[in-house]
Amino acid sequence: MKKGYTLILLLLCGIHLISAESTTFTSANFSPTALEQALKTYDEIYFESGVFDANTSITINTANGYKSKVTLIGKEGSNKTILKGISFKIEGACDYTFKNMVMQDYTSTSVDGVISIRDGINLTLDNVTITNNKTTGNGAAISVIGTSATISNSSFTHNKVSGLGSAIYCGSSNVTNADVLIENSLIASNEETGKGAIALDGTIGSKNIKLSIINSTIAFNSQDSQTTAAGVYAIGGANTTLAIDYSTIARNVPKSGNGVNGVCFGDNSGALKFSMDHTIVSINKTDVNNQNIKDINFSAANVTSIRYCLIGTGALASVTNKVETQTGIYNEELKLDENLQDKGGATKVLPILSGSIAIDESAYWEKTTYNPLDIYYIDGVPVGIVFYVDETGKNGMVISKDEYRGIFATDQTSLGWTTMTTREAAMTQIKSFNKLAQYEVFQWCVNMGEGWYLPTLNDYQRLYDVWSANQQAFNNQLTEIGGKAILPGSAPTNAYWTCIADSEKRGLQSYRFYDNDSDGTARNDTRNARAIFLFRDSGSSAQEWILDFEDNFNGSQPNSSSWDTYWSSEQGDLLSERSGTFSIEDGNLVINPRVKDGEIIFGNLSHKKNYTYGKVEFRVKDGENWHILAYEWLPSGIKFYFDGTLTWQTNEKSAISTVANRLDIRVRNAATIDPANTQPSKTYIDWVKIYKHKDHLF
Repeated sequence: MKKGYTLILLLLCGIHLISAESTTFTSANFSPTALEQALKTYDEIYFESGVFDANTSITINTANGYKSKVTLIGKEGSNKTILKGISFKIEGACDYTFKNMVMQDYTSTSVDGVISIRDGINLTLDNVTITNNKTTGNGAAISVIGTSATISNSSFTHNKVSGLGSAIYCGSSNVTNADVLIENSLIASNEETGKGAIALDGTIGSKNIKLSIINSTIAFNSQDSQTTAAGVYAIGGANTTLAIDYSTIARNVPKSGNGVNGVCFGDNSGALKFSMDHTIVSINKTDVNNQNIKDINFSAANVTSIRYCLIGTGALASVTNKVETQTGIYNEELKLDENLQDKGGATKVLPILSGSIAIDESAYWEKTTYNPLDIYYIDGVPVGIVFYVDETGKNGMVISKDEYRGIFATDQTSLGWTTMTTREAAMTQIKSFNKLAQYEVFQWCVNMGEGWYLPTLNDYQRLYDVWSANQQAFNNQLTEIGGKAILPGSAPTNAYWTCIADSEKRGLQSYRFYDNDSDGTARNDTRNARAIFLFRDSGSSAQEWILDFEDNFNGSQPNSSSWDTYWSSEQGDLLSERSGTFSIEDGNLVINPRVKDGEIIFGNLSHKKNYTYGKVEFRVKDGENWHILAYEWLPSGIKFYFDGTLTWQTNEKSAISTVANRLDIRVRNAATIDPANTQPSKTYIDWVKIYKHKDHLF
């Protein structure tokens, strides 16, 4: 009984029981040689969390002593197993399974991708991400030639190929009996010079090749050919079959030229049998300017069945006589606001309701709200990791997945920056010099696209809080989308440029992750660089001014977590004379200047948070009446309001600060006053509010 209970507890805790036919790799005991030996020795190979960097290609053949049936198993969850720079070429009668891992950063100048199989292999992939791999041949991620593969619950992103199938290639000439199943998987943001993120190649002499795509998404892939699809490309040999069911093929585009970018068939596809059920093919662009849409070209296909599908343009005109007649679409799955019926009348447009299987703008790459550690996408391409969001989740900051290493600048023009310089002001100034090539880091940021900036020290420190608390998970997210992990390292190897000045003699401050600090760095020193992107709520609910801070002074004294207090006189600071210059009475802050030894002593509150642009409002009583005073500060100008009426404004650039400031509350005399003739005066403040502008949230 004890043994039985022990076994159950081990299983509940997620611990696998190691048999004599298995082994486990950690980053400490892993090497390419050790992996090759394990493939010849063990039926099961386990990997702990972490990056296993080998930069090697392993050719597996039972004739050379390799096991004929092997399962490689990584870690699930946020702390993943990452195989970096490793490829597997599997030949002969073998049965190989890969589970729960990321496979990335493999580059080949030959025909092989990350996993290449042929001639009698049975390949299984389950919960595998294959990303950021490149090959000059076919199938940068998976190449299946004359054999079988089952791919489920997996992702293929940012792979690049010069031939066919930037993600998955199936077929080849003179091949018999290839069978590939892709289910519950994502194929997105892959690039090919040739044809198709997924390519079915039943060319000369091939027969009995089958590709099935079920419940999968094929989106945001791109290609350079003018006549083929960025999504799915197929060319048919004898008894070649392509079946697509319950899937979405959308937003695939050309990088140059034009083409049919959803599903396209080659010139000899007449022998290929094609069927498609319950599938959406939509918004696949046909030209580089993204003006026209053509989703499917069936002109060369032998279409056996198209049922219950939503298809965009260029689809059915040439194959109407080949399509099975169907009278309806599954309204429950489409979630339209009324059932579809054929009443013989004109076409009617129906709204798509929330939860429909039809493609909409709430796909994973077009989220409307975010959390820290989320992957951020621009036009379907993952560009970085979210590290800060506001309380709505609709406004936040992204750190780039890529990083640059180089000098700051060769130009020695005085910048005049301070510790308060904003990222926007720095970018604007550098651009105004019209010599961007002399500012390497800013040139790199500009090349990232609109909205990317060189971070401030505060930006890096905010990033550090998230990164240090979730370092492995954060880096796993970066590497999963083909980015570079952030490593603590040491200066100068792992120091990062900022847009904050140290001094004109030294240059700029560079930030260090290993101790969350910075030091002065000359402009011609070499450092790393990351860029940040600011995303904002652009919907109809976005307000112009967003309340960031409010104090109604309901306590017994000013909140020390929000305010610093100090005291001064006309002659300078008098820190010893503190009592009586301010207080809180009946929910009001009271400023009470007084005379001490012939001097007027003033009380001051300084808000602890710095702002660059914004609006401040006060409800103030000076004398008998209450009034609301407001001050707006934007790059375009400064405005003052009295009880909602604009009383003064300027757009003079020299008067508009571009550096961060903080709010001070104080009462000062407007002219020289004789203390001997001064009467007691109190100023009451009911509340104070600080707003951020929607375009300057960070």
